[in-house]
Amino acid sequence: PWVRWIAGGPFFGGGTRKTVEESLDDIKKLNVTVEGENVMLRVKDCSDKLYKVSYTGNPHIYFDRQESSGNLVMRLEGIPFISKNEVDLLLNENVEVSFDVSMDVSSIRMDLEKLKISSLFLEGDVTDLKIRLPRYDSTIVIGSDVSNIELEIPSDVGVRAIVSDSVGWKE
Repeated sequence: PWVRWIAGGPFFGGGTRKTVEESLDDIKKLNVTVEGENVMLRVKDCSDKLYKVSYTGNPHIYFDRQESSGNLVMRLEGIPFISKNEVDLLLNENVEVSFDVSMDVSSIRMDLEKLKISSLFLEGDVTDLKIRLPRYDSTIVIGSDVSNIELEIPSDVGVRAIVSDSVGWKE
């Protein structure tokens, strides 16, 4: 197994857009952990790399690999009222992904339709979430306070939704 520090340091806002990526090799499963605040995160699919991360600012990004699985960990943090980190995360559509996201005061756009998402645990306070659900058999859990949550469901996908809320409005 090996660990690689990819990027990271204090975030001072703005800056040029940078990209890091990892080749697919023999990876069959990828565990992704994203934490942060005051961030615009967009997630989509790709077919030529294990992942690609394009970003402004200076997020902390780590990747480690063990046999046929990998772990991608990102800590994203913008400066409130000054600037947001903008991060585009592209994940390989042929690799099974377990996703754990914890973001506050952020905007998250996830197009998961073509991805093999085995699980998605998403937690966010004061967050704007827009998620296109995957066609892959997935477990998705969303915990959120004071947030706007919009789910797009592909026409041939069945969904069982359980909503529990002490205060709020549901449609």
